[in-house]
Amino acid sequence: FDKFRAPVSGTIAFLFSERGKALLRASSHPMAPLLLRMAGEQSAVTGVAPSAGALPGAPDVLPSYRPRQTGIPQGIMPSSPLTVNSGCGTSWGTRFNLEPALGTVGAPIALPQNEETIDALVGRGLSGADLVVEGANDYRGFFGALGNSATGYYVHRSGTNCATQFEGGAPSINDPLGHPLFGFGDPVVAIDPTRSTVFEADARFNGQPLFPGTTAITVQRTTVSNLISITACPDGTHNTNAAARTCWPTGKVLNPLPMMTDFDGITQLLYVNDKPHMTVDGRASGTGAGNVYVTATEFDFLTGAELGLEIPTPSRIWLVSCKNDVSACSAPIIVSGSDTGAQFSHVSVRPDGIVTVSYGDFNPDLSVDIKFVSCNPANAPATPSCSPAVLVTTETNPLLGEHSLSSNDFRVSTYPKHDHRTNGANIETFMVWERCHVNPFITVGFNIYYVCPKSDIRMAESVNGAPFTVPTTPIDSAAKDQFFPWIKTDRTTNTVNIAYYTAEADYFSHRLQVKLAQINPLGTPPELPAGTTIITLSADDPAADPALGDSFFGDYIGVTSVAHRAYLGFTYNVYFGSYGGTGHAEQNNHVARFDY
Repeated sequence: FDKFRAPVSGTIAFLFSERGKALLRASSHPMAPLLLRMAGEQSAVTGVAPSAGALPGAPDVLPSYRPRQTGIPQGIMPSSPLTVNSGCGTSWGTRFNLEPALGTVGAPIALPQNEETIDALVGRGLSGADLVVEGANDYRGFFGALGNSATGYYVHRSGTNCATQFEGGAPSINDPLGHPLFGFGDPVVAIDPTRSTVFEADARFNGQPLFPGTTAITVQRTTVSNLISITACPDGTHNTNAAARTCWPTGKVLNPLPMMTDFDGITQLLYVNDKPHMTVDGRASGTGAGNVYVTATEFDFLTGAELGLEIPTPSRIWLVSCKNDVSACSAPIIVSGSDTGAQFSHVSVRPDGIVTVSYGDFNPDLSVDIKFVSCNPANAPATPSCSPAVLVTTETNPLLGEHSLSSNDFRVSTYPKHDHRTNGANIETFMVWERCHVNPFITVGFNIYYVCPKSDIRMAESVNGAPFTVPTTPIDSAAKDQFFPWIKTDRTTNTVNIAYYTAEADYFSHRLQVKLAQINPLGTPPELPAGTTIITLSADDPAADPALGDSFFGDYIGVTSVAHRAYLGFTYNVYFGSYGGTGHAEQNNHVARFDY
């Protein structure tokens, strides 16, 4: 991917890193040999992978057993009062998976989860409990657990806490040639409260000797009725593809493309689909109501510098519209126009049904153009009608992925996200992204050296589709790093919630806490958050994981909000796995709840 201006997702970049290749060499996953060839080495994989359908000698659904060692408080306390829901935990939320400390059947050890996405319905679980659905990258799938899926799903459906009742790996689905596509993470979940349907999208790959492989994005669909059924979705770990498919009975493959050629020992990538995002139009009626919208990045290795040509190697953003039952979808349309460095798309639906997409276009001078697209909806599978992308702002202090932060080594990139709300007769749009607080490009002789001593989060606002206003101050004036913002509007109250990591309590700007900023309803543009709250009392060391170390912490965290409560999904490293009888902290997906 070195010929592309846009950075590839951290999920893919990690697999091609030294730590990632070490994981693949030990992996029994059927894709491990191909991924190692893509990374430039011949496979040394010796494990025998189970099929996508079954794990020999193991039941489809594993009970929850062998509880984890207790998490260790880190001792950093916020100075502001909290209204964090105590039932979901105030120190670090609740660990939102069922992985035993000794590892899940099929996986040899406890393995990391990161990059969370979350949605919820208030009172729609069992006996009036909230229904909370989270997705995450789950590395158990590389070692034979979860039906070989590295895309996890985790569900809470009973009780007043945030405990997980069941989990699994997003099931495989065949590509147009009949070969199974396995989940490789970058998940996003979305719930349609009107139709009681639930969706999870992710990146998919496959390949084997003499077969070039397919790259695609897929959408899995289930219903609220399924998720609260102990028959369709029993408690415990859905550890096979068959068990996951019973819980998520329907899937759809989007934009399948040939991934690579492998001729005479020479591997040439062709296309890679990366970084999906998804939303659903939850309106009860109107053109496009119920549509499921999916965006992603298409890296094209058949054009430009990758083949030695004097033109850029392009990456572009596409959009697909699907029926709510995902029985039919539109053909992909390119919404990034002539931009050749596009990445990190985010799709949302305005209260009036207009579809919007934001993304970053990474420029040769290392700046990032924040772009915004508006589309008139059509009833799926008809294609939305989109206007050309408009420039929100040019970010001249971008975060560019690898080594962007000064006190953490994992990737952080400038990644715009947005959502909408109604304010009187107006529709407001808020967009957030991370950046360096100062100019990070230092000229040393004829060279440029990148140093970012502090990251922060900026926000832009638009009213009724007018040009965005971009305040010159960050949304949070705290010291140290703030990054990974995610934004969601509570459309019952029109409160805008923005979740992110902050290192403000650590002198060295290394250990992290989760923070929430809120924009109150009925404000006058341009608006900034009325207040912020530390969600996790105890800080996290993001480098404390035996498998990933500080090389990968996901590319984002998640927040959803409805009816005066916000659920946050994030990565924390406070629970111990057991490795040869010795405990060590490792990455887990967590959930916290904030009531307002």
